Amino acid sequence: MSVFGVGALYGGEVDMLPEFIRQSVACVGWSAQEAPAAHKQMQSVKTGDIIFVKSFNQSHGLYVKAVGICVDNEFRKITTALGFGVGVRWVWVGEKSIKVGKLNDKFDFLRCGTIYEEYNEELIRILVNLMIDGKVE
Repeated sequence: MSVFGVGALYGGEVDMLPEFIRQSVACVGWSAQEAPAAHKQMQSVKTGDIIFVKSFNQSHGLYVKAVGICVDNEFRKITTALGFGVGVRWVWVGEKSIKVGKLNDKFDFLRCGTIYEEYNEELIRILVNLMIDGKVE
């Protein structure tokens, strides 16, 4: 099992999280020509992997907006507006984002991106707790 963080703010302005939830997907909003590495990363997501929607700001750190499990790893075009993605069963969706803050592990430069694989055990525990209990312990 792997854990992937994805952004849902397209173009820095349009929050696509409601559409991710409504359509049970996680997507890359960039075209394959604009962001080939993001497409390759999303293609590596497998059924059973944890996916979480995040936002990240250098001064405030990481926020978690939703957590789910990949249930269909067929990387495909979802809609023109959403782009390409995979199927997700969203287990926890916050009314408000959960502020995780800075994790002080020198990995923050990757958390800024559209999609990345997460390795921080503290954060992974938070995500699992959100899925199981709906709260951070």
